[in-house]
Amino acid sequence: MCRAGKLARKYDFLITDDPYYFMQFNKNSGWLSVSGTRRNMWVKVSVVLTPHPDRSSTDMLLVSQLLHQWGEEGFLAHVDRVIDFYREQRDALPAAADKWLSGLAEWQVPNAGMFLWVKIKGIHDVRKLIEEKAVKNEIFMLPGYGFCIDSSAPCPYFRASFSSASPEQMDMVSHQFIFCVHFVSYNIF
Repeated sequence: MCRAGKLARKYDFLITDDPYYFMQFNKNSGWLSVSGTRRNMWVKVSVVLTPHPDRSSTDMLLVSQLLHQWGEEGFLAHVDRVIDFYREQRDALPAAADKWLSGLAEWQVPNAGMFLWVKIKGIHDVRKLIEEKAVKNEIFMLPGYGFCIDSSAPCPYFRASFSSASPEQMDMVSHQFIFCVHFVSYNIF
């Protein structure tokens, strides 16, 4: 077992490399545990334990002091506020998509994370749609092929982030995106 694993076992904390570990919108799912043991504090320990050229010891000290000051209750209260914010953001993007993209695309509202995965109906590969048409219209989404084992294979999916855009911006972009889909569907360039 590695040194970090031994420390986790000795001091009863969980090491996770899942960046969305706390970004679960369904409160009924409960906090994850290891071997049935309730953990005192869940933090992404790799941030604290791993030396990184972009991370100073001052940053790590500040995070450590903040977590110490908050304690478990304060930390979990902060996590709840962050989840509430991103849940509102998450709800805004599918609402805009429902309004403007129904019939053109399909998606499922995510239970965690900061992205909505969308499949465009009738388009075998969104590469041209995203990289040529959407980007030219300042609509920035990530084509799904970058997440496939074979990134050269066609992919009808793209990933849209709801982390920083306002609900109004999400609505406007969803409306503008309709035109991009139609241009690509009918080979209008």
